[in-house]
Amino acid sequence: MLFKYSLLNTAFSFRGLRVEMKNKQNIFRNLKRHTDGMFTSDLTNYLDKMKAKNFVEWLATIKQQE
Repeated sequence: MLFKYSLLNTAFSFRGLRVEMKNKQNIFRNLKRHTDGMFTSDLTNYLDKMKAKNFVEWLATIKQQE
């Protein structure tokens, strides 16, 4: 009986470890996705600012030529 309980306990431990590792992988995957999203958002904001700056400089150049 003790041996059977030990095997059952081990099986539950492995199953728990598998679930725990899967949860950690999901957390890592979600964290990576979050950081990728933050980078993309920051890059998009930077590029939008550069486009606006270039547009204003282009307008200023056009006005000076007239």
